[in-house]
Amino acid sequence: MAEHARGGGGGRSEAEGARGGGAPVLRRTGFVTQDDILYPQLTVRETLVFCAMLRLPRLEPHEAKVATAEAAISELGLGKCQHTIIGNGFIRGVSGGERKRMSISHEMLVDPSLLVLDEPTSGLDSTAAHRLLGTLASLAKKGKTVVTSVHQPSSRVYQMFYKVLLLSEGSVCTSAKVLSDVCRSAWSSWRCGGMASRTKLQKNKT
Repeated sequence: MAEHARGGGGGRSEAEGARGGGAPVLRRTGFVTQDDILYPQLTVRETLVFCAMLRLPRLEPHEAKVATAEAAISELGLGKCQHTIIGNGFIRGVSGGERKRMSISHEMLVDPSLLVLDEPTSGLDSTAAHRLLGTLASLAKKGKTVVTSVHQPSSRVYQMFYKVLLLSEGSVCTSAKVLSDVCRSAWSSWRCGGMASRTKLQKNKT
């Protein structure tokens, strides 16, 4: 997904039924990459305030920018860790789920209508992934359009989606609402096929 965001690949984009969209659409779109690009030495609050100063309009008062950052901290449930440094592989900091919510809050500063995420659950355990999808679901209920790519979601994570586009080896298997019979059948077939493949592999090993 990140490759297409940088201009690689092909296809066409449409916004509200019209082809293209240009700068106005991009200004209303937030994109969260798979790899979190954050300063490890800064705290959550310092990072968001710094980003607010850079991304929000120049004429907006300083107090308003700080208030926007604080609102993002509250909305993404980062209040308890706002004074904890981000950290990295060498510096202990926030957890993986908090890091991902931090990246999302970075985009929420500009109040996007469309939020696109590239594999946000990668590297997270099932509990953290479920909490993260719960956060995204709450944003969707507030009127945001949330589009994300996910690999091998658990059943409870899958049930949190409204509509899915199921892909296999680059081809479209189905596109339907999660609660529809078509999507349930495709999900069941995918799970059964995966279980059958694993069972066959285990038998071959033995």
